[in-house]
Amino acid sequence: MTVIDADMRAAVLEEFGAPPVATRIPRPQAAPGEALVRVRAAGLCGTDLKVVSGVMSPGLALPAVIGHEIAGEVVAAPDAGLPVGTRVACHPYLVCGECQACVTGHSNACLTMRLVGLGRQGGLAEYLAVPVANLIPFSADVDFAVAAVTMDAVATTWHALYERGRIVSGDRVVVVGAGGLGLNAVQIAVGAGAGVAVIDRNPLRRREIVDSGAACAVPFDNLKALRDWAPAGADLVIEATGSRAGFDAAVSVLGVAGRLVCCGHNPGMEFGLESTGMVGRELSVLGSRGSTLVDAVAALAAVERGDVRPRIDSVHDLDRVGEAFGRLASRQALGRVVVTV
Repeated sequence: MTVIDADMRAAVLEEFGAPPVATRIPRPQAAPGEALVRVRAAGLCGTDLKVVSGVMSPGLALPAVIGHEIAGEVVAAPDAGLPVGTRVACHPYLVCGECQACVTGHSNACLTMRLVGLGRQGGLAEYLAVPVANLIPFSADVDFAVAAVTMDAVATTWHALYERGRIVSGDRVVVVGAGGLGLNAVQIAVGAGAGVAVIDRNPLRRREIVDSGAACAVPFDNLKALRDWAPAGADLVIEATGSRAGFDAAVSVLGVAGRLVCCGHNPGMEFGLESTGMVGRELSVLGSRGSTLVDAVAALAAVERGDVRPRIDSVHDLDRVGEAFGRLASRQALGRVVVTV
């Protein structure tokens, strides 16, 4: 029988502008339809930096436990039949299943959606109570850290490429931004039979991305090299930086009838297109928000098969969570920063 203490270790965001701090808080209890999960790993991403800074959710009630890329083991699931010890990843989108967005296949834009780690306790803690419907079992062949980051870093780009971008074999794909999302986008696109190129400022990331299967990787001031690679322009561009420079570069390398999918964003950032060029080239500009549960299941299956190998930059213990956020904020991470619990 598993014995669980009445409290637990957690990294708590106490004030905006400062990283979470390790402390002890009461552990949660699973409500009907939920499971109690012993968290083993939680990935960090740019969204977490936005939350910590206060720009992403200024109304978030503090103190709060954030973290939405989560994997662990079931320790109790009284109503669900999930065996204790089942290794699970947590899809972080809590949706109603009844609104127009949900019933038309866009549950990632649910009108009443909540996100684990934003308004509800997140994964930077020893235990997490989460709806069983959001848990995806995976095998012992997959590391907890890898399964955790798959729930966002892989599933988000899976949704952007397959559901929004409608990638097909033979497409010329450009990925703008080779961070946590971009590294996985390259692998997914190569696996789909596409040719892939990358735009990124960081020379270390550019070298890493070529090793991941990209045909070439260039800085923002050398887009001519991409035009040499794809003289007619790209069929599909994934913009993962959320910056105006990234958007403008993406538009500039699109070919006629090209599709631009934006999965990077920053509050207050405006994108824009010159109207005649957009109409004349018949460009499609699409937003892409996170992933659906179906996307997350497909992404985790691809990871289990070895088709996608998420890059882990560094792993930090929960007690050193400040170092993890420092690495993330440095913008030098090659892949995801992970906290083990």
